[in-house]
Amino acid sequence: MRKHGQMLVWVSVGLTLVVGSLFTMAQAPGGGPPDPAQIQEMILQRYNEALKVTDDEWNAIKPLIEGVMTKQRATMGLGGGGMMPFGGPRGGQGGPGGQGGRMRGFFGEPNPALEALQTALESETTPAAEIEAKLKDLRNARKKANEELQKAREELRKILKIRQEATLVSMGLLD
Repeated sequence: MRKHGQMLVWVSVGLTLVVGSLFTMAQAPGGGPPDPAQIQEMILQRYNEALKVTDDEWNAIKPLIEGVMTKQRATMGLGGGGMMPFGGPRGGQGGPGGQGGRMRGFFGEPNPALEALQTALESETTPAAEIEAKLKDLRNARKKANEELQKAREELRKILKIRQEATLVSMGLLD
């Protein structure tokens, strides 16, 4: 169990570094927020190069990879206002530092269940039963998102060769 926790930390650190470097490379003219579509294309290009596939193979694989990426973003719960992991402020405008819709496009749409819980937590007078109900809703939403992610991953695995699957596992797309 401890090894799993350590691995999760290293994967998180690695993803943070990759995404951070992609944000830097995908800066809009004038140093604005990164373009989510450009970031996604860069990530897809890295997958394409790593898989060493023909154009026909890529045309079959790419939509499934995009589906997994979309489901991964949904499970992150990064949409909407509130706090980012580790307690950093989000600015409440749909993205880190209040960058609004441009970041929302990369991190997915706000999670209504998360927003409802965060709203309930803003008031010290919110009854415990209400917080408990909203927490249950959020857990159910996350469970559903994880189930959808697993289904998308299984669909992708069906068309991959073992070397391709192992490559995508090592890159963090598959588990």
